[in-house]
Amino acid sequence: MSKSGKISDMGMHASSTIFHGLGERLDRVEEILRSDPARAVAEASELEREAGAAGAWLEAARAARLAGYGDFYGSRLRDARLTFQRALAHLGRSGGDRAEESRIRSGLGGTLYQLGDFERAFRELSRAVRLARGAGDAERVRALNNYAVALSESGREDEARVAIEEAVGIAAADPVLAERYRITLEVNLSDSYRALGRRDDALVHARAATALAAASNDQIGIGTAAAAEANALVALGLNAEAVERFRASLEAHRALGVSIYAIDAAAEFARLLLDADRVDEAERVVFEWLPAAESVDALKAPDLLRAAAGVHAARGRYREAYLASERAGLLERQSGPAAARQAALASVADRSIRKAKATRKRFKRWQDVVLRGLVEALGERDGETRDHVERTAEIVWLVGRELARRKARSGFGLREVADLALIA
Repeated sequence: MSKSGKISDMGMHASSTIFHGLGERLDRVEEILRSDPARAVAEASELEREAGAAGAWLEAARAARLAGYGDFYGSRLRDARLTFQRALAHLGRSGGDRAEESRIRSGLGGTLYQLGDFERAFRELSRAVRLARGAGDAERVRALNNYAVALSESGREDEARVAIEEAVGIAAADPVLAERYRITLEVNLSDSYRALGRRDDALVHARAATALAAASNDQIGIGTAAAAEANALVALGLNAEAVERFRASLEAHRALGVSIYAIDAAAEFARLLLDADRVDEAERVVFEWLPAAESVDALKAPDLLRAAAGVHAARGRYREAYLASERAGLLERQSGPAAARQAALASVADRSIRKAKATRKRFKRWQDVVLRGLVEALGERDGETRDHVERTAEIVWLVGRELARRKARSGFGLREVADLALIA
């Protein structure tokens, strides 16, 4: 082997070793993502820089995606959006990877949704689901789950339940997938069943998630499962138990810093406390979490602001109550659930229009084939019939072309003339 050949082989081996080492370190970051998101962001960001310097763009994309999820879990939503967008740029330089693109777009869609950019969010989440269909079961579960959350929060509960149940069915067939995604899926199933009035089912799934999260020391899972359990208990009228589960949820989220999922739990907990005339505790909950809600979570800030209005009113601070209520209404009109539902409907409309256009094209092709087949069949029947068909078609074409030229009827052009001649 020539000297240049040895150098080439050594370079390939070194490159492979670098990529392998990056992959192993990224695996370790993924393991701590839900238990220590701040540390995961720091390590993933460093790996992104190393991978970019080595030209390992797929690994750089994965590192940026993990950092993006860490930022998302920590409620640094604008940072998360930029990081996911950077991940897509890295992926483009790598030549692309369907599975990784689905993961990134799913995270970007969830982030945009929380930021109130609903139309873009639904586009990204829908695209993630489409990409995932050809990228393996794990990606389908992840994409369906994230899409279902957005559907549920925009009021499309039946569709959300269908998406979650599809994800559960996929995961159930694979023990590894079932282990990896079970907590999140159980929480989202609980929320969907509660919204549909199936309160007992909601509690069963929430408690399953609670047990799984505790066993795996998944801090985000512990917080979200406890909140799901509390909400199911409230739906069943078991408010005393619900109070304890809400406290457990916020304690888990508090240990992580500001968690994206804490705002929702805080809003629900404050509402429950106010209903029970426990104003002191409601006030502590509201004003601990309200600054974070107004800065990072456009969806849930109105709920906490309304709770704040309730606290102010209970204290006799009516002007403050009015201002908080007005602020809640303004935020909700701009980026709350109503705006989310409108964007969701727009997404459905766009999809329906695309399907209608595709169906029309398919119908037109089918119509052409059938009509031509009929004409040929008539023509083959006998010479006299064929002559009549040809003369009739010629007359229709001549008259129709003149009518089209004169614009005798709106929407009647040469294409329609050709169709009529073919029918004749």
